[in-house]
Amino acid sequence: MAQIGVHLVFFLHITTAPDHTNNVLALAFGVLIVVLVVGGSLWIMGHLNHRMLPMYQLVQMQG
Repeated sequence: MAQIGVHLVFFLHITTAPDHTNNVLALAFGVLIVVLVVGGSLWIMGHLNHRMLPMYQLVQMQG
């Protein structure tokens, strides 16, 4: 977490100064998009795993 903070402040110049509002909003939007994509992917994979048939049922269907 400290490394992320150092990168944001010293390399990307993300501060809470009034003239950096657009930078902070862009960062917040990017984080929101990443959270939505990762969270949605995990949610979809969890539901797919829950709805898969167990192996013994697949073997019974083939035989």
